[in-house]
Amino acid sequence: MANDQNKELMDKIVTLSRNRGFIFPGSEIYGGLQNSWDYGPLGTLLLRNIRDSWWKFFVESRPDMVGLESTVIMNTKIWEASGHLENFTDPLVEDKVTHVRYRADHILEDKGVDPSGMSLEEIGPEIKEREIKSPEGNQLPEPRQFNLISRLTSDQSKKRDPRLTCALSWLRGCLLIFRKYSALPGSACPSA
Repeated sequence: MANDQNKELMDKIVTLSRNRGFIFPGSEIYGGLQNSWDYGPLGTLLLRNIRDSWWKFFVESRPDMVGLESTVIMNTKIWEASGHLENFTDPLVEDKVTHVRYRADHILEDKGVDPSGMSLEEIGPEIKEREIKSPEGNQLPEPRQFNLISRLTSDQSKKRDPRLTCALSWLRGCLLIFRKYSALPGSACPSA
């Protein structure tokens, strides 16, 4: 019941935002891309105001903070060293008819099952035993781990370049450049 109300409210907000020119679904003319948004004129202003306010409050107003920014495309070795390539995964199931993917643990939670601490090998039988279907009512296959780190190509050969990985967060890059920043003349490391 609450999920239906939340979805209905979110649909109203998205519709209003689209009609007023704040946001538009990304790649919409080609069928869209889940969780991807383009910003219209008002959305761009709103986004910039939020970023600027955040920056002023958390960075400029504090003498113990500095701004750092890094690239989101990094050498894959960074993600191997941090364990992200191996461990930054979610258990997914794919609706056999619609081919929409869902987090298997969320499917269980929606049916009142607590998946905390369950391994991938335990999630699959639980879904099967309870005869849990997709939200559209279709069968679900065995779950599989889906890595959340994006691999990229670096040339026109269309082959994935094992050296490049796109970060889901710029934080890792900031951690990497922090040491370089702290070695600059006149810079003092911010205190925690």
